[in-house]
Amino acid sequence: MDIRYSVGKEQFKRMTTKELRDEFLVRNIFQANDVSAVYSHIDRIVTMGAMPTTEKIDIEKNIDAMKDFGVSYFLERRELGIVNIGGTGFVEADGKRFELKGRDALYVPQGTKSVLLGSADGANPAKFYMNSAPAHRPFPIKLISLNDAKHLNLGSKEGCNERVINQYIHPDVLETCQLSMGLTQLAPGSVWNTMPALRPAAAIVAPCPSFGPGLHLKHHHPSPPACRRSAIHTQAPIHSRFRHGTQLACRQSPVIITPMKNKWLFDLLPVILFFAAFKLADIYIATAVAIAASVLQIGWLLVKQRPVDAMQWVGLAIIVVFGGMTLLLHDESFIKWKPTILYWSFAVALGVASLLGKLPLKQLMGQQMQLPETIWKRLNLLWCAFFAIMGVVNLWVAWQFATDTWVNFKLFGTTGATFVFIIAQGFYLSAHLQDPSPAAVTEATPSPDEHDTPKA
Repeated sequence: MDIRYSVGKEQFKRMTTKELRDEFLVRNIFQANDVSAVYSHIDRIVTMGAMPTTEKIDIEKNIDAMKDFGVSYFLERRELGIVNIGGTGFVEADGKRFELKGRDALYVPQGTKSVLLGSADGANPAKFYMNSAPAHRPFPIKLISLNDAKHLNLGSKEGCNERVINQYIHPDVLETCQLSMGLTQLAPGSVWNTMPALRPAAAIVAPCPSFGPGLHLKHHHPSPPACRRSAIHTQAPIHSRFRHGTQLACRQSPVIITPMKNKWLFDLLPVILFFAAFKLADIYIATAVAIAASVLQIGWLLVKQRPVDAMQWVGLAIIVVFGGMTLLLHDESFIKWKPTILYWSFAVALGVASLLGKLPLKQLMGQQMQLPETIWKRLNLLWCAFFAIMGVVNLWVAWQFATDTWVNFKLFGTTGATFVFIIAQGFYLSAHLQDPSPAAVTEATPSPDEHDTPKA
């Protein structure tokens, strides 16, 4: 059995490609009449593969239970999940035989002393993909067919990530200590999409040639100290990469839709500089600073070859036009109209999209959470109404109060109102999430290559 240890963050950064492959690459997971096993000291997960052809295989063939785990037999303090991604096979657990057809799964509880694996036809052998996690008590052994699994239809053809997630060993299907496993089947033309983040779960993804290029295996471990994701290609050597990630949402807690912290501060930078310049000088100097900051902001994104979305261009155009008129005509009323025009632009864009049957927020956030179509429509309208109201409130503050008050409101009031709206929205959405489990398929954020997209 191959034993892997955790790697420090700083050490990981200095690794060469060869060192990364030596540390994280799991090779030859399916070998004829053999069991491969990789034991990770991160979460004490054991990833295994077996392909019996001409004989039955003992799951402990390459495992020394006492030496490796300090127990008398492998599952004395562990539970096991098995998914067959090959031809028809069977598993004998303590003498009880279970037939596993292709895409069938079996949960084997803690305390099972003997596990034997075999194939019905050696020419078309079973390929048993397995994961074992520590367990504190036994639950009933259970065979889970594809029809018995919980099915989630996710993604879209437009996003090239249309897929069905078949959750076999899952809290909605059976009770376990902590192990969850599933199988993801991609639609033709789709590829695996790793975004957005997932916490607190680990996932192993495996394109399975037995059923074509669009089939992936997944396992989830609900409570690891550090999240881990492995991508496994069974067509060649097995690639295993451990990643760290964060979870966006689960039903037990409110869903917070908000930009990443760094992006939020980056987008807010012109407003902050405008505020500071106004306090140090006057509204006209502040306006000039805001225009310059907005231009430099977009310029920096272009130089760094970062994406500039349509609303950023709209915001730049509005600040240049209305700020320029403020400076040219020496009239502060134009810059006071700028936030309202921007808010109403957002509202109009969302409103028009709704009328056309499009859901921009679903396209933006659909990979982070799964909501009914009606909820996405409501969410779209809620943001449309929020922006429309904020535009009106800005005008009210601008004309009813002194300029100093308006500047304070522009930074603190609008930001605070936005956060309050986001939090309230989170509580509303948390009641409508379609997948309440911690292992919901919101993918682990890869590190170091954040936008890695493994293809079958």
